[in-house]
Amino acid sequence: MLTYMIWKTHEAQKGRIPLGPRKNAHREGVTFKVLPLRLESQVVDKLDEAWRSRGIKNRMEFFRGARSRGRGCALCGRHRRVNVSRFRDIARRHPI
Repeated sequence: MLTYMIWKTHEAQKGRIPLGPRKNAHREGVTFKVLPLRLESQVVDKLDEAWRSRGIKNRMEFFRGARSRGRGCALCGRHRRVNVSRFRDIARRHPI
């Protein structure tokens, strides 16, 4: 781990990696919170298969896409609620 940190520091000093928070992480007038999400490893494997097979670039984009297609939560102003604990049931009913 120490070797990695030394290498990473040298890369930053040479300007090869960005420093600080990502520029796209900030939006004017918007505050973000990170939520912990605990799922069984088999469920995560199914979710990973789903987003990869659909050409989605990562898990977060997969979740954002689900939210933007009308499956978001009531707190976000959506008309339907998403029960995260139901991912396991969905994965069982719709195997990939």
